[in-house]
Amino acid sequence: MFPASLGFNFYGFFIWNVVLTFYVIISIVAYAELTKYNEELELIGQNDENADEICEELMEKFMKHIEYGRMIRTIDNTFEVYTFVMIGTNIPTTIFSLLSLFKALSDEWITFILIVPGIFFCLVELVGLTAVPAKLHEAIGRVENIIYSNTRLWYPYDERIYQISYALVTHVRQANLGISLWGFAVFKLEMPKGPYNGYSNVITTSRDISFIDESPKLIVKHSRCEEYKKFPVYHHVYKVLKLFTLLRCRFTEELSKVSLFINNLIFFSIWFMLIVMSIFVITVVSTYTLETKALPASLLRVTFYIQGIASMIFIYYWQWKFPSLAYVKKLHAAQNSAGCIQNQHRLYRIVVGLYCILTFVLLYLFFTHLILIIDIEVEIFDKRMLDAFRRNRAIAFFSFFINSYSSFCVSAGFFIYTIFTYAGALEVDFYNQRLQNIGNNKDKALIDELITLINDHAKLSEAIRTLDSFCEVYAFIMIGCTVPTTVFTLLQLLMSKDLPLINLLLTLPVLIICVLQLMALTAIPAMLHNTLERSKHFLYSNTKVWETFDRNIYQIASSLAAHLSQTDLGISVWGFAVVSKPLILTTISVMVTCIAFFLELRRRPTSYA
Repeated sequence: MFPASLGFNFYGFFIWNVVLTFYVIISIVAYAELTKYNEELELIGQNDENADEICEELMEKFMKHIEYGRMIRTIDNTFEVYTFVMIGTNIPTTIFSLLSLFKALSDEWITFILIVPGIFFCLVELVGLTAVPAKLHEAIGRVENIIYSNTRLWYPYDERIYQISYALVTHVRQANLGISLWGFAVFKLEMPKGPYNGYSNVITTSRDISFIDESPKLIVKHSRCEEYKKFPVYHHVYKVLKLFTLLRCRFTEELSKVSLFINNLIFFSIWFMLIVMSIFVITVVSTYTLETKALPASLLRVTFYIQGIASMIFIYYWQWKFPSLAYVKKLHAAQNSAGCIQNQHRLYRIVVGLYCILTFVLLYLFFTHLILIIDIEVEIFDKRMLDAFRRNRAIAFFSFFINSYSSFCVSAGFFIYTIFTYAGALEVDFYNQRLQNIGNNKDKALIDELITLINDHAKLSEAIRTLDSFCEVYAFIMIGCTVPTTVFTLLQLLMSKDLPLINLLLTLPVLIICVLQLMALTAIPAMLHNTLERSKHFLYSNTKVWETFDRNIYQIASSLAAHLSQTDLGISVWGFAVVSKPLILTTISVMVTCIAFFLELRRRPTSYA
């Protein structure tokens, strides 16, 4: 029986692998074709073609996209049932494999080794079934972003180019174009990153503002940090960089090789210690029996360590690669940073908020570690951990240092994420003011104002997509850590209601920190998304645009309305969803459900007693 079983399993695995590989290869080929198509679409109008040549190129791309649409529907008809069946079996298989893995942590090592390959194959299959089709759908959706970002199509005004661009965008907006699950749903992962080379122009508005004269395209032969200083947002970021230098977590090309080596040594030593401490706490939680009251605090430590590890990686990457420089360049190119200049005091409040939060966190950590080393009974902490801290107080000092450094990195990551997102919201808000003022400038024709607004919105939207490109993974990981952290904190708070006051005093500050983190991760990006959503309402409510019928004005205003109706603009959670008010409501709903579930699990043993 053993040879027959081995032969059948090997044959089945071979067929599974061949079919999955064929499916992935077909999807990759389609994705490569659409990616090449998008690259060619970006080049339209870049070589100073005249209007007739642009129209001809657009029509050629339009016909080619229709052919690609037929190709994708053929692929979908071939694989839709296959993907439905395979995903329907893969998901429960992955869940059961993970449950077996958690159970195997306390069993023999051979059991653990036998389970790990199964989980690996499940994850590989899930990625192959979903990731590549999702990237294919992303490539289809990028066509709309590329068209809206190409200012050569919208300026100067040409009715034929406008009409063809409209038709192509309408064709691309077929929501069901992609590989589906037997027609029930199309694989989607909206990650808008349409390239666009912005250029600076003078702002058209009725307000008097002192603008910065330097155009980002004129800044050359400077170091990245020096180039950064030309933009208003950087002045507020620079106020925090002194702390980076003080704490040896600055990684820029201005530093000497010795300073850079010392910074790397300290930074990655602490990062490695955080990983070791995380593994230790996870092992304790998984293999040892903890008291019910102490379990939430142990889980909190794990999530905070993961936050620290992830934040340190992002801080290092953001300084070393400087992805924010491209963002502030494009943001400045749209309106010469007029919104940031007009609201300097609001950006400064974020800097003040960072220092206040750092002070609050350090005081809390000092108070907590002081409690750990003195003889005070704390029920929410594991007794073995308390005994270890009180037997060897050096451990407490080491823990205070590591946690303080990690907390600074987490806070700094939130600061960078928040101030750049808020700067984008201020620029969009200023753009909305310009929409309200359409027609108030008697020195400029209404049609010229509308075309200028289309150009500036193309630049703003590309700046926001650039912001999303370097914040989406950060937002995904931080929200993924902050939501369970908040749930465990609330659970710990509810458990401490019948305990001595010291337990409540140690829990409330953590809850405040979690709420502030959730606000930074969701409220400000939701504000940006809401400000973008309101833009089209300001255009529709401006009677000076619509009160007198003019064919050209109506055509351009409708084009501007189409630009303003891009629903995917904003900070996304790794492309899965844009952070908005509905997402906040969903997050709160999930948190409440989890808390109710954990409380029910806690009550169940006593109800059967």
